[in-house]
Amino acid sequence: MNKKSVGQILKVMGAVSDQQIDKALDYADKNGCRIGEAFVKTEVCDQKTVSKAVAKHYGVPFADLA
Repeated sequence: MNKKSVGQILKVMGAVSDQQIDKALDYADKNGCRIGEAFVKTEVCDQKTVSKAVAKHYGVPFADLA
């Protein structure tokens, strides 16, 4: 199975740029977190947008329970 990364899914969604992906990867590496958390912590994306991308990555439906 050839899954897109969360960063690439967010890029397709128009939520991030290549430069933002690179910065998030660097942040995640330095802070020991996943890229989705890095996007939220650096305020590039909100949690809902990252959650939608993660759901798409794993092939499961996104449910907004808020």
